[in-house]
Amino acid sequence: MGWTFYNATGQRLQTSATVLATKAEMETGTALTSFVTPGRTQHHPGVAKVTCKFETVGTHAIITSYNMATVSDGGALGDSDVTFTTDFANTNYVLAGGADHNQLVSVTDASTATGGCTVIITTGSSGATVDTAGCSIAFWGTQ
Repeated sequence: MGWTFYNATGQRLQTSATVLATKAEMETGTALTSFVTPGRTQHHPGVAKVTCKFETVGTHAIITSYNMATVSDGGALGDSDVTFTTDFANTNYVLAGGADHNQLVSVTDASTATGGCTVIITTGSSGATVDTAGCSIAFWGTQ
């Protein structure tokens, strides 16, 4: 089966057999006329490489996740050690997250490693560390 590619204005760019985007094209976001398979999508910088919802009240437990191997007690109130199923290529990954009841999620540079990090949950108002029934996090970067 062949494909016909068009740009945003509807101009025909290419008609050919299937052209698959390479991993390098996905990582740099330069593939404008290539077909992207689900197996290559994970390499695009705009796709989260790890997602996880977990709880820290009592026993740490993963509720649902993608590419998160473990979540365990980090030793201090509000601290959780997380490990990834697939390591990142470097420690320049980005975290976004949130928790129940106006709580914030952060990572200290000292805990950042390619295979995981310590996630810290704090209250939005006082900055005190807390455990929570629901914390959701996502990571972006090169794996």
